[in-house]
Amino acid sequence: MTKSQARTVESVRNAMRVFDQHQNPGHLSFAAKLLSFEIRAAKSFKARRELMAIADELGLTGLSDFVVVYWE
Repeated sequence: MTKSQARTVESVRNAMRVFDQHQNPGHLSFAAKLLSFEIRAAKSFKARRELMAIADELGLTGLSDFVVVYWE
């Protein structure tokens, strides 16, 4: 994972913390969109797998705002 991706993951984790405090669905939507964008933009399969594992851990993969293309 690159430094930029690590900063994005930190932003997503912060959005999830704010969501846990205020239950505002906008924060959840932001987190899902941002992390799915990073997964689609990742240049290596290793980075995609790491980011997808984080998305699974945070429970974002089931949201409609989380849009990724699956690869083999």
